[in-house]
Amino acid sequence: MESLRKYEKASGQLVNNDKSYYYIHHKVSARVNSKIKRHTDMRNGSFTFTYLGCPVFYGRRKLIYYKDLIKKVMKSILSWQNRLLSFGGRYVLVNHVLQTMPVYLLSATNPPSGVIKQLHKIFTKFFWSNTVGVKSKHWVAWDKLCLPKDEGGIGLRSLTDISNALFAKLWWNFRYGRSLWSSYMLNKYFEPQIFWYLRNGTSRFWYENWTRLGALYYITPDAAREKEIEHIKDNIKVPDGEEDDEPCWMLETSGKFSVKSAWEFLRHRESQQTSYRFMWEKGLPIKISFFMWRVWKGRISTDDILKRMMINIPSRCWCCIPTDGIGLHQMIMAWWTAETKSKLQPIYRAMPAVIIWSLWKRRKYIKHGGSVTFYRLKQQHLSRYKPKFYYAKVLWRMPPSERLKCNTDGSSRGTPGISSYGFYIRDSSGDLVQLETDSLVLQNILQDSWITPWELRNQIEEIKQDMRTVQVQSNHIFREGNKLPDFLANQTLDHAEIKVHEFKLMPSEGRIILNMDK
Repeated sequence: MESLRKYEKASGQLVNNDKSYYYIHHKVSARVNSKIKRHTDMRNGSFTFTYLGCPVFYGRRKLIYYKDLIKKVMKSILSWQNRLLSFGGRYVLVNHVLQTMPVYLLSATNPPSGVIKQLHKIFTKFFWSNTVGVKSKHWVAWDKLCLPKDEGGIGLRSLTDISNALFAKLWWNFRYGRSLWSSYMLNKYFEPQIFWYLRNGTSRFWYENWTRLGALYYITPDAAREKEIEHIKDNIKVPDGEEDDEPCWMLETSGKFSVKSAWEFLRHRESQQTSYRFMWEKGLPIKISFFMWRVWKGRISTDDILKRMMINIPSRCWCCIPTDGIGLHQMIMAWWTAETKSKLQPIYRAMPAVIIWSLWKRRKYIKHGGSVTFYRLKQQHLSRYKPKFYYAKVLWRMPPSERLKCNTDGSSRGTPGISSYGFYIRDSSGDLVQLETDSLVLQNILQDSWITPWELRNQIEEIKQDMRTVQVQSNHIFREGNKLPDFLANQTLDHAEIKVHEFKLMPSEGRIILNMDK
C-alpha cells in the first residue's frame, strides 16, 4: 500500500478501491485473507480472470479458460454462414480473419493443445460446409491444407506452428537480456540459428556462434579444430569496434528476427513440386485455383471417386465417355511446361484451370439446368492475361572529362552455382572515380537505404571504407545500358578469367557494344 500511496502522490492519480481487487491462492488462511482485506480496503477477487485479453490462472491449463476466444471465433462464423460464399471467399475469411484472432493470445500464453485442436475443427467445418453445425465431407485433412502451395497445401497456417514461432519471438527478446531464463531458452532451442557479428568481442568465446560454424565448445576432434582455425583466419575479421557484438538471425537476410522466418523454420513441411506452384497462377480467382488443386488431388465428387468412397451411384456415368491415351495429369503438365515466349507463359499455365473449371460448370448445368458460354469464360478469366508492354529509353552516358567511370556486373549459373563478375573503366583523366552498377540492391546498400545482409557485412564495410578513402559517387543504371560488363561476366563463366587492356584485344561482340555506347 505504501507503493500505491507514493504513486498517487507522484502522479496525482488516486486508486479507486471500489474497483480494485486483490488475488490470493485458495489455500491461504482466512485470517491472512481478512488481514489483507483490512489493510487494502479492497475486495478479494477469484481466479480465473481475464487481464488485457489473456486468462490469468494458476494450476493446470484447462480448456474452459479459453472459452472466450472460441466464442469470439464462433460469433464471427455465425455472422457469415447465411451468405453464399465460394471456396475462395471462405479461404480469404479463414486466412485473413479467423486465423488472426488467436494471434494476440498465442503471443502471450501457451494454451493447451485441446484449444488449438478445437479451433482447427471449427475452421475445418466452416471451410468445407460454410457453417459449423452441419455435417459435410472434408475432402482433405486440415494439416494437409496448412502447407505452402508448392508443397501441396493451399497456403493456410497451422496454429500450432504459429504458436511455436511466436514463442521463438519471446525467446529472441529474452536472448538480448542475458538473463537466466534467456540462457535456458538459448541452450534448449535456437542457438544454431544465431550468428554473432563481432565488434568489440563481448560475445562468449566458447559458447556462442561467432564463427558461423557453431560454438567452439562443441568442436572436440583435432581435425575439426584445425578446420575451424583455418575458417576463422580466412573469414573472421578481428574485432576493433566500440559497440557490443550484435546477434544476427541467420534465417533472415537482414539479420533481424521475424516471426515469419521462425515459422518457416519450425513448421511441418513436405517436398516441393513444380505442379503445385503452377496451379496457383497469379491472376486466377482463388476458387478456380482451389478447384484445380482438388482435381489434381482427386478430391471432387465425380462418379469414380464416389464409388471409392462406397457411395452407391449408377453403374455408368451418364455424361462421360471412356477414353484411352494420355492421362489428365500428363495433359495438364503438357500445357504448363510448353515451350513458349515468357509473356505467354501465364496464359498457358492458366488455361488448363479455366478449361477444367468451365467443363465442371457445364457438367453441373447439364445436370441441374443452366448454361455457360465461351464469351463469358473469356470475359471473366482470360481478358486479364492480355500482355502489357513497357518501354523506357536507356543509354550509357559518358562521365565528365575529369572523371573515371567503372561499370560493373555479375553473373551466376544457378543459386548457388559458379559465379563471376565483369567491369570496365573508361575515360581515365582524374582522381574522382564514379562507380555505376545495374544492381539496385547494391546501390541501396551502399547508400544505407537498405539494411546490409549479415552474410555480406565484412565485404560491404570494406567497400565503404575504400569509397571513403577515394571520393566516389555510386549510381544505378538499367541492365540495358550496362551490356558490356554483363557480356564480360558471362564470358568469364565460359572461358575463365579475361583481362583486356586495349580496345583491339576486346572480343568482337564487346567492341560492338562499346561502340554502340558511344
